[in-house]
Amino acid sequence: MAETHTDLADKAKAAVTILLAIESVLVDVHREPPRDVLRNPAGLDDTLVDLINTVAVSDTSPTAQADAVSRELIANVASVKLDAVMVGDIAAINAMAAERSVAHVAG
Repeated sequence: MAETHTDLADKAKAAVTILLAIESVLVDVHREPPRDVLRNPAGLDDTLVDLINTVAVSDTSPTAQADAVSRELIANVASVKLDAVMVGDIAAINAMAAERSVAHVAG
């Protein structure tokens, strides 16, 4: 009979919840077609692409507005703390899985 590892599964489910929250900050997870920004706000990925496109077409320095958007994006991405999740939660899950000889997330 196979071992269930419910504590490991619970930790993995909790990590998935955290990762889904991070994903929803970085991209618009509710969008259906690629440019469906009328019903749902643009995610950070769209804002970054638009910022890059705006700044790239100019021969002058970025405007104050572009600089403000850039700083806002950097602050939002920094607030996500994906590295902390990978080093903390995911590493703990992988360690538990390795101790039990259960296949685990590589990365």
